[in-house]
Amino acid sequence: MPHSCLIVDDSTVIRNVADRILTTLGMEVRQAETGMEALAQCKQALPDAIVVDWDLPSEDSVELISEMRMHGSDTKRPKIIYLTSEQDIGSMPRAKRAGADAFFMKPFDRSQMHAKFRELGLVA
Repeated sequence: MPHSCLIVDDSTVIRNVADRILTTLGMEVRQAETGMEALAQCKQALPDAIVVDWDLPSEDSVELISEMRMHGSDTKRPKIIYLTSEQDIGSMPRAKRAGADAFFMKPFDRSQMHAKFRELGLVA
């Protein structure tokens, strides 16, 4: 069964690009535009991975990561990937303390995303 991923970003373009890349890597992908929508989806079905944008307009993405961590268990703990940009690189330590497993920078491409998800054991 393929791994699942939830992409949380207010940008439709970023969500669709990430969705297309991850789908071609064999993952099942869902999207959320807001943190509240993402939390609701996690309550229904916890994905194997969650990509969280650093700049969500109505939520603090680092706090969202902390909240998402509360939905995991000993048997199911999603990998959380913090999607950041050069202008917000300083938030990476906060995201790590909140529970992020990995980071990658915008703009990203297929090879970068593939390498990160392979490193996390989510794709071949």
